[in-house]
Amino acid sequence: MTITDMKKRTGMMMDYIAKAQVDMAGDRTPLNAQLQEAAAQKSADDFKELSSREMMDVLTKHIMTWQKEYGGELPPAAAASLVA
Repeated sequence: MTITDMKKRTGMMMDYIAKAQVDMAGDRTPLNAQLQEAAAQKSADDFKELSSREMMDVLTKHIMTWQKEYGGELPPAAAASLVA
């Protein structure tokens, strides 16, 4: 698998997560910044204990870190989802 293939797949993952977040947006109020930071601090063992929204936040941050390190620029949709 090439870096280009991985970039495409991470982009598709980010799109899926963004769509899932939009679908879930009506379910609850947004997480506050303190909860988002706490979710990002959880270890892999604690990942199973996170809510779906917290899992998506953690995955998004990990994917964005990978894209920044290996993929060059972040797609505009990814940057927008970090703000939301």
